[in-house]
Amino acid sequence: MIAGVECSATAADGHNALAMLVRREGETISALLRRLDKAVGRYYLTDEPTDEINPH
Repeated sequence: MIAGVECSATAADGHNALAMLVRREGETISALLRRLDKAVGRYYLTDEPTDEINPH
């Protein structure tokens, strides 16, 4: 559990957090991992991380 989030998926490259996603109600783990894959791809295209865990 991270910051009160029951289930999350995160990805980092050793220096940067690329994506931190929160599992949505009713979302399967497989669907969450597909979203994580897309978020990582977006990071490498735009250099902007996706962060659903920490409020901005």
